[in-house]
Formats: sequence, structure tokens, C-alpha cells
Amino acid sequence: MEGVLTETHLANLTRVDSFILTTYPNRSLIFNVNQDWAPPFRLKTLVLINCLVGLSFPVWLQVQTHLSYVIISNAGISDTIEEEWFDRLFSNSWYVDLSNNSINAKLPLEVHSERLDVVDLSRNRFEGYNPLWLTNATDVYLQRNSFSGSIADNIGELMPWLKLCFFLGTRSAAGCHHRYPR
Repeated sequence: MEGVLTETHLANLTRVDSFILTTYPNRSLIFNVNQDWAPPFRLKTLVLINCLVGLSFPVWLQVQTHLSYVIISNAGISDTIEEEWFDRLFSNSWYVDLSNNSINAKLPLEVHSERLDVVDLSRNRFEGYNPLWLTNATDVYLQRNSFSGSIADNIGELMPWLKLCFFLGTRSAAGCHHRYPR
């Protein structure tokens, strides 16, 4: 798929709750909406893979309060995101993938979520201390960022369902254990 998708294309999609756009890695599809655009829909699922969204993190995305499944990967985003947005996103979502962008942000010091199952923030510019993950997540990918600090010694107790974890560029096996077969 190639071309430019604008808010005009999306204007009458008031009942849409899932939006999925993927293309080849050369990003021949551009998602070009005004920064102050207010979408007519409330999404539960958003998938934008290899679609050029733009350098700024979309404001229209920050007002989506019902997102539970989010992938915005390799979208060309190079912006700073406020910590409070992650609190909302992590508390509502079960799957979050913002990988392969240049997102600058500090995550909350503690991430609380019973719903969060998979989080992939790899290959960005996240910084600050490794958050204390108090979730039921099974897969956490944070490699190739600028996090500092150590991983909690009791990560296996804090995240009892954790099967796979990548922190600070290397696979961390400490505390990753299995409650059920892969």
C-alpha cells in the first residue's frame, strides 16, 4: 500500500474501534493528519507498522482513552512523551508496542497494571531508572534505550508470570521463570 492518509479519509468513521495499517519497511504509506485533529472515533485497537506518522507524537492518540492493544512500530516518531500518558496507557492496555522509533521519555518509577501482558519499548530513547514493574506481564522488551539502575532482585516475585525479559540490551534470565509451558 502506498500514499497519504489524511483526516478527510477518516472523517466519517465514527464507529471504528479498531484501526490497522501496515506496510513494508520503506514507509511508503504516510499517516498525515493535523497535529490538533480530533478523531471522530474511540479506538480499542491501533496498529500502525512501518507507516510514517511523523516526528511529533500524535496529539490525537493521547486523547484515545480506551486503547487496549497498541502497536506503533517503526513510525518515524521522534518526540518526547509525558510520563502521565504512560500511566494511562499501561493501566488500560494489555499489549503495548512502541518499538523502533526515537521516542524520548521517562517511564513512571512504578508501573502498576493487572492487564498488561506484553510491553515492547525497545529501540527508542527512553531514559531514567528502570521502572519497578508490578504487572502480570509475560514479555517485556526494553533493550536499546538509555535506562539506568539495576533490575529488582525480586523481579520473579514482582512479575510472577514473566517468561521473557530483555533489559539494557541483553537478555536477563535472572528472575524470569515459567509458570506454564511455552
